[in-house]
Amino acid sequence: MTTDELKKKYAEAETEINNIYVSTRAVSVISYQAKTKKKTDAVLNGLRKSTTEYCEKEIPRIYQDSLEQLEADLQDVYERGEDWHIDRAKQSETIENAKEDTESKLIFAIITAGLCLSAYTANASTQFDFKDVDGFRDSILSQIANNGINGGAYFRDGTIVNTNLSGYADEVLQGVDTMVGNDAVVDTLMANGWDLVKMSEHEDSCPICYPYQGRVYSLSGNSDEYPYLYDTGWNEEFQNFHPNCRHYLEPFFPDTQTPEQLEETKEYSNRSFEVGGEGWTKEQVDEANRMKDLYNAEQKKKQEIYSAKKQYDKYKAALGEKAPKSFNGFWRMKQADSEGYKTLKSEYLQFMKAQ
Repeated sequence: MTTDELKKKYAEAETEINNIYVSTRAVSVISYQAKTKKKTDAVLNGLRKSTTEYCEKEIPRIYQDSLEQLEADLQDVYERGEDWHIDRAKQSETIENAKEDTESKLIFAIITAGLCLSAYTANASTQFDFKDVDGFRDSILSQIANNGINGGAYFRDGTIVNTNLSGYADEVLQGVDTMVGNDAVVDTLMANGWDLVKMSEHEDSCPICYPYQGRVYSLSGNSDEYPYLYDTGWNEEFQNFHPNCRHYLEPFFPDTQTPEQLEETKEYSNRSFEVGGEGWTKEQVDEANRMKDLYNAEQKKKQEIYSAKKQYDKYKAALGEKAPKSFNGFWRMKQADSEGYKTLKSEYLQFMKAQ
């Protein structure tokens, strides 16, 4: 199971839970409550199983694939031959840590979602007679429509972001491949006494990472020529700047560069970490500002999509089959501001007023 496949399972689980509350029929609130709990518990337990399977099988595979690519690069690109080794003990420790961290975060999200649904059920139970199944169902659907299925909270840009189950899973899983790949590079280099790494560069890098990308760093902090990687915001435990960071590390060997290239690399790596500070040229500052604008535009687009996804989940929970079958269909309607979208919006508002 790939990272994308597991993300999809979390998104599908939310849709399935919504559909359970919409489609389940019973003669009493007690019976409805028992039936929906059994079904939703099965969905959440299925997510637990998929999550454990992913962590047990996919994370070691990601590490191994990264290691094999590194081995090929060391021989073919950096011409290191075979005079190096792999620290298998460190490798096992790294994989176990990555598995434990990822699984614990995702299981936390599943538990949080279960508690969220229990809270919605308890709240609805205080409002309706045990025979008023329709009112009880609509109350739960209304709560899901208004608040989603909570999966937890995480920090973004210094603020706490509360999100639904699939959103939280996306945040956890976004950087797993890069994180594990960076672990493979760091483990191998340190096992062989190779101290230097170069950080990747991305045109749409976030403002947090931009000042640090493209530089060469020392893993040990003992270099007189290059900055210490862990004096930056780079997290030693998770080998990235933040949970969904895409920056990756690659080996750097000074003997692969000409004296002119090496001098330029040192100068670039040792400039100020503050945009516009010592060592920055006007062209570099302009480029940094351009990248910041691109990033902000991309984030704005992502926020629009995220908000639309939450809106779609609300409409799906409240209106059931009246809503489009897929988010893509809903997104096209919303972007076009079509009559179908206006009708859907009106029906949702009527549903909420009736609660």
